[in-house]
Amino acid sequence: MYQNFSIETFVKEQYLANQKASHMNAFAVISSKNIDFSDYLSFLKPPADIEDLQKYICDHPAIEMRELISVHEPIECENLINTGVVDSVEKQYVEDFDFHLLNLYFDVRPKYNLKLNSVAVNATFNDFALPSLRPRVISLFPTADVFKKSETVFGKVVVTGGKGFEFVADGEAGQAAKSGEADFVYDYRASRKSVMSAQTGSGFFYKFFTAADSTDTQTFRVRAILLRPRPVKKILMKISFIINEFPVEYHYASEIPVVESNVR
Repeated sequence: MYQNFSIETFVKEQYLANQKASHMNAFAVISSKNIDFSDYLSFLKPPADIEDLQKYICDHPAIEMRELISVHEPIECENLINTGVVDSVEKQYVEDFDFHLLNLYFDVRPKYNLKLNSVAVNATFNDFALPSLRPRVISLFPTADVFKKSETVFGKVVVTGGKGFEFVADGEAGQAAKSGEADFVYDYRASRKSVMSAQTGSGFFYKFFTAADSTDTQTFRVRAILLRPRPVKKILMKISFIINEFPVEYHYASEIPVVESNVR
């Protein structure tokens, strides 16, 4: 079912990816000023006069993106088979695949009066490996319909390997939770203007839109269920972030801990 691959190549590619990500993390910058389109054009073609150029640099001091974005570590990755609740879908595929719940939390901090309007997150898993050796994203939370009314939402997130995520209001147990078929049940509360989300095969994409006058540190949560081929023993997650609409990315890479299931 799976093609052969070299462990040595895997280790080498993983090392190079980590080195590249560390280098980008150290030197990625963004202007501390709220950028509009005219600012961006100025950035592409700065003033020719040296005094104007010096003034431009002083008016747009650079800050490191890692001062703005903080990923909570270690990244949580729970095994959904080891909970002991194995649904019909998990039973069907558990011989060839393992099911994992990824919990990704990150903060965006205010710096130099930077107002957060949006933050985009693009994640890939083992993108250097053969397609048959990449974990697949089979479910995501939150989704766009959760914030369709552009208001604070609160309730519970019911997680099952076969059915994915179910968001229910407080007071509603949810069918899976009520029947004892849920792997996890989380409390969830967040305020967002809107959300865009998409599964990209061996990755996912999110864009969170916030209130225009937001200057507080905000915590964002992304959950995904990963279907991991059993021959794959390591998962390298690479993430790029984009703050507001300014096209300067912050790259992050981390090895996700993989816990094998004890049910085969």
